[in-house]
Amino acid sequence: MIAALEPKLIKYCRVSFKSLLRVLKKHKIKSTYRTVRKTSGNQYKKLTRNNVNGFDMVAVVGPYGTSHRARKICGRAKVPMFHVQNGFLPDTVIWDIFGFWGDSPLYRNMGHEIEKFTTTSCQNWSERYSNYLIKNNSSRRPQPEKTNRVGKPYVFLPLQYMMDESILKHGNMKYSSFVRKIAEFCREKDLILAIKTHPRAMIAKPGEKGRVKKLFKALKRDYPDTFKRVKGSIHKLSKNSVCMVSMNSACVVDGMLNNTICVECGKTIFSNSGSIIHNKDIKAGMQKCLDLTKKEKETMIIKQKAVLYYLYNHYLPLEKNDHKSELSNEQKIENQLRLAKIIK
Repeated sequence: MIAALEPKLIKYCRVSFKSLLRVLKKHKIKSTYRTVRKTSGNQYKKLTRNNVNGFDMVAVVGPYGTSHRARKICGRAKVPMFHVQNGFLPDTVIWDIFGFWGDSPLYRNMGHEIEKFTTTSCQNWSERYSNYLIKNNSSRRPQPEKTNRVGKPYVFLPLQYMMDESILKHGNMKYSSFVRKIAEFCREKDLILAIKTHPRAMIAKPGEKGRVKKLFKALKRDYPDTFKRVKGSIHKLSKNSVCMVSMNSACVVDGMLNNTICVECGKTIFSNSGSIIHNKDIKAGMQKCLDLTKKEKETMIIKQKAVLYYLYNHYLPLEKNDHKSELSNEQKIENQLRLAKIIK
């Protein structure tokens, strides 16, 4: 057996990549490097539809957003591919052999996976871990120290890239329409819609700055007493909100860290976990959030903590293991390879 690995992995996730190499060696799977991007240079050979069948598995960084070609090549040839991307928690990396969002088996299975992590010991671990991250203002991305005070009760929306692959492939409506529906609901309920822009929205994606400006201009015009742009720590903004709303953002995990009820309408690995409110009709989902009983909220928070335990201890390989993961990186990677029937 032989694996084709994108050279970018070497620097992208040094620790978990070395874990992958140890797993491959243990199971006597040879490896070689293959590039998948136009800008990769000529140091390594390229992965093509003509040579992909010579490999038993492939590993690529961000195959949805930056290397669609590799995903198409592997999909057509039915060669399993590790989808690798920054994880939901600090110093973690997603290594999913099937994909992200609705493509991962966790989209359907997360509820089953977390059942055994509602025990007192697991819940206490998640509580300590959450408190540590909140105390240190730590998230998957750097967070500002100063946070706007919103004043009135508010719904918190951490803005996604409006043309991100997560939305185009696993969303259920145009992103600007999604935001307007939330604004309408907030106006009806006399709530503020507090929006924090994506930390890299103005620099990372071509055209994104213009899209955000156009959206905010429309919100200021049509919902002047409802819309408010905010800046600050995602922990404080989510903690103090009525709820967090999302199409399918990874930021819902920051909401879970703060015991915040999260509402989404697109597909994520959390959609069927019971840890969030998932409804294709975002306004109906938000109404359900407002109608939750105290007992229902408590049950959802228990499931949030179970999700956090599962993500750190059983699913996400770590670049730093500061909180003593139950499984090693190697075990987590092996679990994925078993799911794809690459190893027994």
